[in-house]
Amino acid sequence: MKILLLVISAFLFTCSIAKADTLDFLEWKVAGVPEYWTGETELSLSNATVRTIGSNIYYAGAGGFAESNGRGTVGACTTGNCIGDMEITFSQSVSNLSFDAVGIGGGDLVTISAFNGLTNVGEFTLDGNNSGWAKLIDFSAFGDISRLFFDDLGSTRSGVAYNDFYFDSAVVSAVPLPAGFPLYAAGIGILGFMGWRRRKTQ
Repeated sequence: MKILLLVISAFLFTCSIAKADTLDFLEWKVAGVPEYWTGETELSLSNATVRTIGSNIYYAGAGGFAESNGRGTVGACTTGNCIGDMEITFSQSVSNLSFDAVGIGGGDLVTISAFNGLTNVGEFTLDGNNSGWAKLIDFSAFGDISRLFFDDLGSTRSGVAYNDFYFDSAVVSAVPLPAGFPLYAAGIGILGFMGWRRRKTQ
């Protein structure tokens, strides 16, 4: 019986599969959070939590800032500008992360830092004097990321918002047994039982 259990356990294992994912800010709309100036400093999504420092969470529905995935735009804003600090903490580490910064103009200055746990794995600085209206922020080369921090360094214009978040999240699942394995295990069990009976008889 012990041998049979060892054989079964050898066939049972889990694997991690990467699943393409995004941040869907329209979840807040479905939950009844008012669009644009929410008055909130912390809101949760199904796969992340957004928190702002020194301002409130701003979000716009699909199409407001030319996003391509139709999942809305987010920023750390007070009425009239988006120059606050913001943090996005993922429910689990993600990889191949990229997103767009939009509404960039002369006078905007933001550093975006990516963390894996407490370790800073990479940074981008957005300088509105050297950027166009929108810029792709690509953290895909930095491995696993659990948190983003958006540090406004004293923007003198209207600030920056963010959309089109794309990343891979790991899905852990059990690998199903091959269809014939139960019959194989039963056969081994019968052979073992027969061998035990033969030894006992002798």
